[in-house]
Amino acid sequence: MASVLAVITTTVVGLMVGVEFAVAFVINPILLRLPARASLAARADGARMLGRVMPFWYIGSLILTAALAVAMWGTTTAATALVAAALLVVSVIMSLALLVPINNRSATWTAETHPDDWREQQQRWDRLHYARVAIIVAAFVLVAVAATMLWPATATPPCARQTVQWPADGRSARTDRPHGAMRRAGDVGVRRAGSKQPAEYRAVVRADPGAPFGRGWN
Repeated sequence: MASVLAVITTTVVGLMVGVEFAVAFVINPILLRLPARASLAARADGARMLGRVMPFWYIGSLILTAALAVAMWGTTTAATALVAAALLVVSVIMSLALLVPINNRSATWTAETHPDDWREQQQRWDRLHYARVAIIVAAFVLVAVAATMLWPATATPPCARQTVQWPADGRSARTDRPHGAMRRAGDVGVRRAGSKQPAEYRAVVRADPGAPFGRGWN
């Protein structure tokens, strides 16, 4: 469950960061260089559209990140997700207190009805947005780190396991020892899984504490 939540959270936060990054470094610099009439119309339309979508996106990202921290609670990964959630809280507060008021005003501007300092207000919004993008990028990096920390580094992949063939009754069983791991003295009949040797041949591990790796095929 935590793995699925980590994938969903990383995807949602990552897409939000991508949109805001594009607004800051691609779209708004282009709009700012347009003639006044076109720039005002484009910024007003963008303010209305993103103003309807982004509140849900920010709050949704915050809820998912907080849920990820709760799902990982009790592990070192939970602290990483918790810091990411705190950064998203900062971005939401910053948006409501500083950016949303300018955005709401600019959504109503037209070529005929706009203040004299409209470019200065837009540039101030852009500077604040740069700071917000830096915050949510840091949050996204922490979410991605938390997601990658879910799998223990010491887990043994299934392909590294061996099949043990016991000569007494022919039964086979799984062992958790990876290939190349030290075998206990006294183990017998260890046969590599997928071996090309005939079935009647078996790798016999010598019952010798001084030679734990066996001495070939008998």
